Amino acid sequence: MIDLQQVGVDFPLFFAGDRSLKRNLVGAVAGHTSAQRTTVRALHNISLSVQPSARTALLGGNAAGKTTLLRVMGGLLAPSEGRTGIKGRIVSLLGTGIGVDPAFTARQTIIGQGLLFGFTPMECRRRLTYAADFGELGDFLDRPLATLAQGLQVRVALGIAVAFEADILLIDEMLEHLTPSFIERVIAFIDTGMPPGSILVLAERSKSLLERVCTQALVLNQGRLIDQGPMATITARYDTHLNR
Repeated sequence: MIDLQQVGVDFPLFFAGDRSLKRNLVGAVAGHTSAQRTTVRALHNISLSVQPSARTALLGGNAAGKTTLLRVMGGLLAPSEGRTGIKGRIVSLLGTGIGVDPAFTARQTIIGQGLLFGFTPMECRRRLTYAADFGELGDFLDRPLATLAQGLQVRVALGIAVAFEADILLIDEMLEHLTPSFIERVIAFIDTGMPPGSILVLAERSKSLLERVCTQALVLNQGRLIDQGPMATITARYDTHLNR
């Protein structure tokens, strides 16, 4: 389950100001800094609940706040205000890399993620086969993540979701890196292979893909949640919302 209440996210912006050596030295002695700090608000007062078994599309234009919201849902970004309640094993495909260290091989990354989920080393090695088979990793299994193409990295992450039965799967415009045949493989997994009660939150450019996979939708505009409800109802109003 994902529950967010009055969540706001601020990102700091820094400006150099006066860089003169004399002014900086005087400021340092006085305990001041020449840098001016301000913030930009990325999310505004977001309250929502994504229930077990939900297949939820995240809609919005550029700079709507979709990636920031997904990072909060994935526990990768602490909100500046509000509260979050997120339960379950989370696999995030957010375009910021997967795993702890890009120098790790795909094999090490899969096993390492399983250990972080709380599985035993023996169980991780057993489930490694499921991840490799689903991702069709083959000889790429023992290559460092940093050397793999984006599509292969996505397949590693999806293999992790399959092998360790992710309760929450978050995807931010990453399926476009896959071949059409592999996208069909992913859709089949979403339809019939995800564990009972598991949650999918999906942001993609392809509206047809979203309509095929998702039954619910959230609409963001300039960091605000402006609509939510059944996918068919929301898509009928989608363009209107984005143009407000």
